[in-house]
Amino acid sequence: MWHEAPPLPTGDPNTSPAASRIYRALCESAWEEALRLIEESAPRHDEAAAHAARAVLRAVPPEILARERWAHLTIAPTPPRPRPRTAADPRAERVVALTRRALERMRVGRFADALADAVRAQEAYDADIPRGRIDLGRGLVSALFAWASVAAGCADEARAGALLTRAYSAAIANGERRTAAGAAATLALLHASIGRGHPRDHWASIAEDLCRAERLPLPGALASARALASYDALRLDEARTRSAAVPSAGMDQALRRAGIDACDRRADPAAALAALDAEWTAEDRAEHTTPSRRGAVAVARARLLLRLGRAEQAREVCAAAQTDPELRFLVADIAAIRAAADLSRGDAAAALSHAQAASSHLRSARAVVMASAVEAAALLVARRAEAGEACARAVALADEEGLPSGLVVLSAEDLDAVLSYASAGSASARAIHEARESGILALVPASPVGGPAITAHELVALRLLAGGASMSRAAREMGVTVNTVKTHVRHLYAKLGVSNRAEMARAADAHGLL
Repeated sequence: MWHEAPPLPTGDPNTSPAASRIYRALCESAWEEALRLIEESAPRHDEAAAHAARAVLRAVPPEILARERWAHLTIAPTPPRPRPRTAADPRAERVVALTRRALERMRVGRFADALADAVRAQEAYDADIPRGRIDLGRGLVSALFAWASVAAGCADEARAGALLTRAYSAAIANGERRTAAGAAATLALLHASIGRGHPRDHWASIAEDLCRAERLPLPGALASARALASYDALRLDEARTRSAAVPSAGMDQALRRAGIDACDRRADPAAALAALDAEWTAEDRAEHTTPSRRGAVAVARARLLLRLGRAEQAREVCAAAQTDPELRFLVADIAAIRAAADLSRGDAAAALSHAQAASSHLRSARAVVMASAVEAAALLVARRAEAGEACARAVALADEEGLPSGLVVLSAEDLDAVLSYASAGSASARAIHEARESGILALVPASPVGGPAITAHELVALRLLAGGASMSRAAREMGVTVNTVKTHVRHLYAKLGVSNRAEMARAADAHGLL
């Protein structure tokens, strides 16, 4: 996906402050701001700013350019480029060497070194190479794609996104619309993978418009992005159809299936987990696997284990992933799933801790929505005063990002409690209701499959009492009355088939509830 850019002329349009400001506005679709910046900098345009102006004027919707306010702005002809030097430029050779070494190190599994080389190559180009005076072999856009592939493989989506945005800008400035469409489609997939719906749809629309205008086939990355969009909206049949149409197999297909099967009642999550594990074993034997792929597999396995009611195993998968230093960019995704596993196990305190840790990382919108939902449910279990506000905030965040899928890591009981605080007309609440009414949505079991049907509140009481807490202390910790705790204990005795606290602790341990 990352290595398909054709050779392009060298020439980086992002080298001056004026150009950077113009391109930032372009990438945010702030059309009026971009045009104002072009107008403001026109008297002192350097060549980089001129490239930026051409890119903006080609991208701005015609109805905006037709307004009287901007009618005086026209696309200036591209100036002829200086011919490349005939003698080799040692600075260019260093950039090319670093880029090749980064790709080779990715191939052999030296991911941290590969990312460091890609960063050095980019910095050397930005700092040392006069734009337009050298030739980078396959061209600047190819180099940008290569650096982005390394960053994405190392799960550094922020760097990958910045590099791809730059590749798109360079391609637009040079009139290479096919490559621009590929960059836009890859950006759509990159944003889709972390649940950022608005930029996903923005870049997907740009890619579709370019392909339509140039009569190009839609890139595979765009099809993958659209499949993820359907999944996030809980349109599971549409997601499955779109996923099946994506031209890929092996681990990529297994990962897409795992995501859908984790919340589709009609699917067999055990079979999906077995298929994922089989592909993972084969791939791990065949080649060095990138941190991005390892993290995606860990999250997918944990989601399927949660669906199967094996919350302890899901927690262990996440705990192992959290110790991998190469997965530092995925800390929010893994912490969010671990929080859901903790909540499913009845450990509201641990769930709250991990959910709050995930919420503090804004890299992944999907992780933040999941973490917010778990945090809200954990606060409800703990009877905290701020629980209602947290529930309303979690649903509002899912609405804002278009991610009802982020809320379905909860059990039916917890999800209903969180959704009871949703605002009237909540799109996420409506999507979840429709999916449940149609009988396709599967939620996390409230207790381990095959174990006693113990509620989350009973589990909290169980663990406090098994840990030596008195009835009164357990009541204070839970924010309830002593009589409520006694009621929980009576239910626990009945469900576990015991008659005293010592037997209750032994039975709970045997069921894996402690």
